[in-house]
Amino acid sequence: MTTLNTPDAADMVANIISVYAQATDAQLVAGAQWYAEAHRIAGALCDGDTERGAAILAVLSPVLSWEKNIAAAIAAAKPRGRRPVGVIGRNWDKARAARRKGADLDKIVRGEKVRNFWLCIASNGLHESAVCVDRHAAAIAYGYFLDGEEASAAVSGKKRYKALADAYRDAADILGVLPATVQAVTWVVWRDTPWRDRPAA
Repeated sequence: MTTLNTPDAADMVANIISVYAQATDAQLVAGAQWYAEAHRIAGALCDGDTERGAAILAVLSPVLSWEKNIAAAIAAAKPRGRRPVGVIGRNWDKARAARRKGADLDKIVRGEKVRNFWLCIASNGLHESAVCVDRHAAAIAYGYFLDGEEASAAVSGKKRYKALADAYRDAADILGVLPATVQAVTWVVWRDTPWRDRPAA
């Protein structure tokens, strides 16, 4: 059983703001534009229907890099698209269901991280409360690098997810930007930080 050194709410907020403060001007711009670009890609997948396109991207996102996520979404959006290697079967089935006009996306897009990712992409990053908390976002809030098991534990269950999402919302209030922007900027900083330099427990 994985044991996490879980910070309190104030420490998580401080950790998030600390990473945000490290962003260069270029990283601030990249983070601020991240969901706008994802929104554009979502619209291109389904002839301008960003809700469906965002759903396809979101349900395929678990365990995929963003580049592979996009490639899988393009395949899923095609009438006779074939599942790429590495894409989870049940997620592929959800993506194929989401591509259909009139699909009940609320029933298809499930899970805290996936639903919030969907909302962030579909809203062009302008949703007032949605926060996509993935393993990187959890590590940023915890203030130390999380291995695979720790990352899974950190975002499992609604209570833990809500605590992390609330920390990003509180940080956003302090910084005067939207929660999705805080998450995206800190993700860019984390992505650009060499593994050896990332905080460790």
